[in-house]
Amino acid sequence: MLHRGIAHMIEIKTQAGELSDPQQSVMAAVLAGGGRVGVALDAEEMLGLLDAWGIPRARRLVARASVAA
Repeated sequence: MLHRGIAHMIEIKTQAGELSDPQQSVMAAVLAGGGRVGVALDAEEMLGLLDAWGIPRARRLVARASVAA
């Protein structure tokens, strides 16, 4: 995503997930271009990155655990 002219990239992975070579290459390119990158393991971490980077949200989102019906 772009925010204030800066590219921001978040890769969401599972605990066992690893970044592929192509993903690492893209992240390196984003960083080389002055962007920001992060890896999140869940929605809460992803929202934390958005907050840390100062990216506003239309309304506050809260990560909630799924509820079985």
